[in-house]
Amino acid sequence: MFLLSACYLFVALNTNLQHAQFYIFFSFILLFVNLSSFAQLNGDLREEVINRSTEKEIKMLDLADKYYIDREFLLALPYYDTLLTKFPDNLYLSYLLGSCSVFDADKQKSSEKFIKKAESIKSKLFDYDYYLGKSFLVNDKYDDAINQFGMYLTNPINDDLKNEVIRQISICKNAKESNSKFALAKITNIGSPINTKGSEYCPIFPSDERFMVFTYRGEKSKGGKQSMPNKKDEKEGIYFEDVFISYKGPRGEWSEPLSIDAINTTGHDAAIYLSQDGQRLFIYRNLSSGKPEKVKGINSNAWEGSVCLSPDQKTIYFSSERPGGLGGRDIYFATLQADGSWGNVKNLGPEINTKYDEDAPFVHADGKTLFFASNGHTTIGGYDIFKSEMKSGKWQNHLMLVNP
Repeated sequence: MFLLSACYLFVALNTNLQHAQFYIFFSFILLFVNLSSFAQLNGDLREEVINRSTEKEIKMLDLADKYYIDREFLLALPYYDTLLTKFPDNLYLSYLLGSCSVFDADKQKSSEKFIKKAESIKSKLFDYDYYLGKSFLVNDKYDDAINQFGMYLTNPINDDLKNEVIRQISICKNAKESNSKFALAKITNIGSPINTKGSEYCPIFPSDERFMVFTYRGEKSKGGKQSMPNKKDEKEGIYFEDVFISYKGPRGEWSEPLSIDAINTTGHDAAIYLSQDGQRLFIYRNLSSGKPEKVKGINSNAWEGSVCLSPDQKTIYFSSERPGGLGGRDIYFATLQADGSWGNVKNLGPEINTKYDEDAPFVHADGKTLFFASNGHTTIGGYDIFKSEMKSGKWQNHLMLVNP
C-alpha cells in the first residue's frame, strides 16, 4: 500500500510569535508498506470468528484485518480488543490483540499474556514465534526473545524476513550488553501545568531555557478532532496537533501553557526545532495556509521532516528520504548562501547514516557534538539516541547513549 500526503515545515522568525513571519520547508511523505512481512492471517480461524459474529462485528473484523495486513497495528488494536471482549474465549483474537499490543507502549506488558493464550493453536499461526519474541524483547526478556526468534528462523522464510529476524536477535544482544555497562537514568515527570490528560511532546528550548515550546494534542487543539478512517463519529477521532509555549518563573516553575495563535491552524502544527538564540522556530504543518515562502535549496519531492541549525546558524542539518542516500532516511547538511538560500547539500556519510533510518539531528551549543536518533547502528530496539563528535572538521563514528 502506498500512502501519499503533503507535509510542510515552517520557520517562524522572532520570538514575538503572535506576529511571526513564516518560511515554508516543503516535502512529501511516501510510505511503502511491505504486505508480506509478519502480518499473516489464518483464513480458517478467521471464518470461525465470522460464524459467531453479527454483521456489525464482521465489518469490525474486516477493518481490523485490513489494518493488520497493512501493519497498521495501532489502528487494528482497538477493534481486536472490542471483538475479544465479545468473544473472550477466542484464542485467535487473543493472538491478534497480543501481536498488536507489542507496538503500543501502554499495552506492551500485556502482549505476552495474550499471545501465549494462543499457544495451543500456534501451529496455525505462522508468525507466532516472531511476535512472542517481539513481546519478550519489548519487555526486556532478552534471552527469551533470542530463543523465540531462533525458533522462528527454523521456518521456511525468505531472505528478507530472515535478515530482519537476525537483526532482532542482534538488537537483543545489544540491549543485554548496554544494560551490563551502564546505569539507567532517572526520569521525572514534569507534571502540571505542562502535562495534562492530553498529549505533550517534542519540547524545545533556547540556550538560556527561559521558555519552552512543545507540541500539544488534546481538548485545547484549535482543529479539534480529526476523523478516523471510515468513522463519522467525532468521538472516535484523535486531536490535531498544536504548538504551545510556557515560560519559566524565578523559582524554576513553568507558567500555564499558551497556544501560539500566530502559528496554529485547524490542521496539524508541531514544534520541530528552536534556534539557540530563540529567534527561529521550525514547525511542521500539514496545511499550506497563509502566504509562506519556501526555504530555498534543500527541498525535494521526498520526505524532509527534522531540522536544526549550527550555533552560528550558517549550517542546517536535516533528515531526508531523498534518493541516493545510504538507507531509508538519512541526515544531510547544507550551508547558508549569500542570497539567504541553502546550498552545497551533502550526506553526512556512513559515520552517521546506515541502511536503516536516522532522524532528529541536534547540534550542541559547542558546535562539535551532534545528537541524533537511529534505528540502525547498535540499536537496542526502535529509535535510540546516538552522538558523534567533530574532529578535524569531520564527524566521528557514533557513540550510543543509554536509553532508560
